[in-house]
Amino acid sequence: MRTTLIPSMVQVVINNINRKNNEGKLFELAKIYNPKSLPVTELPIEKERLALGMFGNTTFFDIKGVVEGFIDTFVGNKNVSYKRSELGYMHQTRSADVYVEGVKVGYFGELSPKVSAKCGTDKRIYVAELYLDELKNFYDDKIIFKQVSKFPSIERDLALIVDDEVLCEDIVTVIKKNGGEYLDSVSLFDIYKGNQIAENKKSLAFNLVFVSNERTLNVEEVDAIIENTLKELKDSVNAELR
Repeated sequence: MRTTLIPSMVQVVINNINRKNNEGKLFELAKIYNPKSLPVTELPIEKERLALGMFGNTTFFDIKGVVEGFIDTFVGNKNVSYKRSELGYMHQTRSADVYVEGVKVGYFGELSPKVSAKCGTDKRIYVAELYLDELKNFYDDKIIFKQVSKFPSIERDLALIVDDEVLCEDIVTVIKKNGGEYLDSVSLFDIYKGNQIAENKKSLAFNLVFVSNERTLNVEEVDAIIENTLKELKDSVNAELR
């Protein structure tokens, strides 16, 4: 009896790669069985899980987008957060655990290259496992409408240089805190590491959209928000504007 669906999913991905199927997006919906204690002396706890597998022309952000969309269907506007995954078979910096209102509801990201190598491939494999029983507890069937502003928005792009261990979620939290009521959205659109960036550093680029439902924002007030945001980013995660 399986305690996780990921080994089975990885095996299916490897079988596809070995048969020259170089791209795919797979899923499995099944139960896992967690023993109450070891050695097993009573029936295990059954849990329903959803496993995803992606390989080929895909990236970390592709599987992240799929997971976000799926979770959003369940939880609506509840608080969703991410933390670095500590699972040994997941990539150390390209994987994350996902939480709803502080409760872990799954994880996703790139399989560890060492695990992929042991499976006989050097290709990147992306997997996710979502805890459906936990997600069902947060199911929200309310339909929420958001007014579309008739006033123009103002966009700003911020490319920030931070240490490798700094999490994207930490930066987004600071941006949202300082953006106030006029910050409509913030999204990561680029990650860069290379010759122009110092060792043990990375560049994260974010798109920020500001808008008001009552009036047209002026450039000066948006610039002031950006200035305050950059100051707090410097203080909290030592971020530098690239």
